[in-house]
Amino acid sequence: MNTKKKYIGLQLKREKKELKRRRKVNKKLALYRRANWINTSVFLQKIAKLKVQKNYSQLYHYLLENDFFDLKLEADKIVVPRVFSFREGNAKTIKCLKSLFTSLYSLFEKDTNEIELSFEDCEKVDLGALLVMIVIIKDFLKHQRKFTKIMNQYGRKKVIMAITLNSAIRPDINNLLYSMHFPVKLQNADEILRSGFGVETGIRKIGNYSENSKGRISSKVRKYINSCLKIHGVELKPKGINLFDNLIGEILNNGEDHSKIENWFVYGSLMEKDFNDDGESVGELNLVFLSFGESIYEGFESTKGLNKEMYGEMETLYTLVKQNSKTNGFTKENMITLYGLQEGYSRLKHIRESRGTGTMTFIRAFMDLGSFSHERYKSELFLHSGCTLIICDTEHKPFELDNRYYLSLNSDKNLALPPSDKHLINLDEKFPGTILSVKIYLSQEYFQNNILA
Repeated sequence: MNTKKKYIGLQLKREKKELKRRRKVNKKLALYRRANWINTSVFLQKIAKLKVQKNYSQLYHYLLENDFFDLKLEADKIVVPRVFSFREGNAKTIKCLKSLFTSLYSLFEKDTNEIELSFEDCEKVDLGALLVMIVIIKDFLKHQRKFTKIMNQYGRKKVIMAITLNSAIRPDINNLLYSMHFPVKLQNADEILRSGFGVETGIRKIGNYSENSKGRISSKVRKYINSCLKIHGVELKPKGINLFDNLIGEILNNGEDHSKIENWFVYGSLMEKDFNDDGESVGELNLVFLSFGESIYEGFESTKGLNKEMYGEMETLYTLVKQNSKTNGFTKENMITLYGLQEGYSRLKHIRESRGTGTMTFIRAFMDLGSFSHERYKSELFLHSGCTLIICDTEHKPFELDNRYYLSLNSDKNLALPPSDKHLINLDEKFPGTILSVKIYLSQEYFQNNILA
């Protein structure tokens, strides 16, 4: 009996000792956790950040590779420059886009979840620059729900982002933003937004052309062009329909070939301008094609070993231009980009001999459709690729030589002579892709004699 009591007493003593030890361990653990709460939180945030980055889009990774992320440009308020244009304010425009891109992807480490986009100082915009801006924003918002879910799993209970636009926007710029589906309301302005299809996103697919988004979008663009013409009392005949189907399809093919991401983008709108001297309204048709990837020059450089004869011709022409130029202001990239537009020249020439006709055909169709001439209205085609900007208008039209069409951008119609510095421009900041945009003025009086309608 005494032995049994002794055993029970020893067991209770051991249990009390174990309980005391556990309390001591738990107290130390609590103190440790309290002391290291900040470190633990930071660690979890790092895990969440890595998981979020893993789910970033192809566009994010591509722009990151091209130095678009710069923490020195991060801000809560992005002020769009007075001239938001690749043509007239390229450096400031690129800087603004980098600031927007950086600020969006820096929100993860900030307490705020809102960015203000201000157009209060902006007086002039370039549709190509606006398209790049909305594509960056939409690409981020597309992944917002996924980012938020990951963050919530690691204790970050917040919505990642909301963009606000300040109300101080010029009516004409406001309506362009409206046409691209920015969160603004349509305003009264001298320029009336007549119609548009906003921003279309194409997806690269393998399969029949009818199953490809190129077929759907090229048909939509052609129908849209025709609807704009109908507003001015004419419409495309079968010849014009076939021509536009082919050339728009070719432009989209080129954009997809150069793209480093799965998406490419198209924008279209029609603005009604004030009346001309005859009391007739003039329509401003805008089309913009955007792809992110190699510039035209980089594409030709990467395949020069496979297209030795063609690339040799380009280098010979560039040498002649340098010899004939007094200022020597054009770079090799500028000139190779121009030569890449010529009929019969293509970086994929080694794959298919028939490549190299689409862009020139598009330029010629633009010349036909946009040759309406007025002192205040001048149709223009812009090609922005890398550090090169090419501007086409009726001053320097394509010319035919030996059953091929060429564009020299000089009055001599000679590719061995320097082009006009108003039509070929070397830019100080590189854009990591290619933008083709057209601004065409439509007049019913002009189209009565137009061969495409």
